[in-house]
Amino acid sequence: MGIGIALGTLSGFALRWFFTRGIAISNQTARLVSLTAVFACFVLSEHLGNESGILAVAIFGIILGTSEFPYKENIKEFKSDIVTVMLSLIFILLAAMLKFEDIQRIGVSGIVLVLLLIFFIRPMAVFVSMWNSRLKTNEKLFLSFIGPRGVVPTSIATYFAIKLDSMGIPGGQALVGLVFLTVIITVFLSGSLSKKIAEMLEVIPMEILIIGGGKVGRILAERFDRRGENAVVVDISGSNCKKCMDLGIRTIQGDAGDVNVLKKAGIENAKYVVATTNKDDTNLLFCQIAKTSFGFGGEQLVARVNEIENLQAFWNLGIRAISPAMTTAVMLDNMIGRPHLFSMCEVGGEGDMMEVKVTNPRVIGKAIKDIQFPEKSLLVMVQRGSDSIIAHGSLVLEYEDIVTVIGEGDATKKTADILYK
Repeated sequence: MGIGIALGTLSGFALRWFFTRGIAISNQTARLVSLTAVFACFVLSEHLGNESGILAVAIFGIILGTSEFPYKENIKEFKSDIVTVMLSLIFILLAAMLKFEDIQRIGVSGIVLVLLLIFFIRPMAVFVSMWNSRLKTNEKLFLSFIGPRGVVPTSIATYFAIKLDSMGIPGGQALVGLVFLTVIITVFLSGSLSKKIAEMLEVIPMEILIIGGGKVGRILAERFDRRGENAVVVDISGSNCKKCMDLGIRTIQGDAGDVNVLKKAGIENAKYVVATTNKDDTNLLFCQIAKTSFGFGGEQLVARVNEIENLQAFWNLGIRAISPAMTTAVMLDNMIGRPHLFSMCEVGGEGDMMEVKVTNPRVIGKAIKDIQFPEKSLLVMVQRGSDSIIAHGSLVLEYEDIVTVIGEGDATKKTADILYK
């Protein structure tokens, strides 16, 4: 065991050092180097200590997976390709042990049992195992629908079937048939209906895509992260990406003008696209791509405009744009003319302001005064359709009301969670 830990640790740090400080190599070479290192680590560990190779490779993978280095995204894609091939191969080998007669022998009672497994036993197991988790009911329902459907239950069932047959106990092949039938039906249902079910249950994570990992983009992503939003930064600069990742922000390195890079960043599930680079023409191009290629509306596009004279070009396309120079002037004006209101939400202060859509069934249909909110928070306004309503204690919240909340510290976030979750 000690040999596996030592070799895995040494190999992981050595490969990370090579990619970080070694000579520049192509993406294809990086894939081959990483694969060769994995095999070398496994073989050497097995040679020095019997059955220590898997542990060594596991430690090796943990070190690389938690490290930041060039070629990481490329190696992760390569790993995904290998996993897909290997899982397909395992399924073929396991299915070769199953005869069609074994599935036929299950009969109607077997099919009823499979349906009970999929629609009753599995959901019950998911809800019991996640009793105290932070997952919402719709997320638990989605998990119940899509899993398990992989190679693990199939492998375990095949293993026990072989054991039962070797012990002369009947029923081994029937067990394999039941598991395979469960997997086949689940794969068919999830493969054809998972997207529709996810949309119906509203479990697709809606992200805010930030183009540009410079200082503005990083500060914005940090603010979103503190509010519990899923922010993703796209930047072509390796140094900017590293700074974002050091802050714990999900980052994709690549040209945001490439549609494939944007898809990888999750633009198809994004609710907003924010262009924050220091080049107006680049920000305008990114917003046009999001609008024409992915169907974003003007209210979903926000751009930083560095030169005031370029604002009109963004406004003509229906893009919400803001100029740092103009914003600075407005903020200074607020500091002078409205100092007490401004102090609640000033940059670097403890105050915060949020707009939250009401979706929590526990608060829908209730008056504001009947809901227990944090002391240091205040509901200011409720937007219902085209109407804007001043929030008061007797106002009853309705589904998809948009509530403006201000508060101190984390009170704003806690209030938002009460309204949303």
